[in-house]
Amino acid sequence: MPESVSPELRRFINEHVGSIAQLELLLLLAGDPAKTIDAEEASRIFYVTVDAARAFLETMAADGLLAAEPGGKYRFAPRHAEWARLVETLGQTYRERRPTVIEIIYTGPTDALQSFADAFRIRKDGKDK
Repeated sequence: MPESVSPELRRFINEHVGSIAQLELLLLLAGDPAKTIDAEEASRIFYVTVDAARAFLETMAADGLLAAEPGGKYRFAPRHAEWARLVETLGQTYRERRPTVIEIIYTGPTDALQSFADAFRIRKDGKDK
């Protein structure tokens, strides 16, 4: 049940996690802040293309979750201390309620877009709700 996830964590997921592979990559790095990884290694671990792995790493670095290291490697280094706590909570939630987190990743932003689209729906009865 997505309701069991705090609005703060749901917002974090919607803003920073676009796929399960990206989530698991983030959790791998967050689990060992000294660990570094490059796109080739990430592609082998998560069964994605090197380009997809590179995009995940670059996106998370641009978002402020990872730091770029020499040699095209990245490590967990959240821009905000609060994000480290949220990633820890996300990892725990993913371990305990995996289907809930997956549902949020794949339906979260769509719900907001649907609500926005519904605001402009023309109603047959002509009444606004």
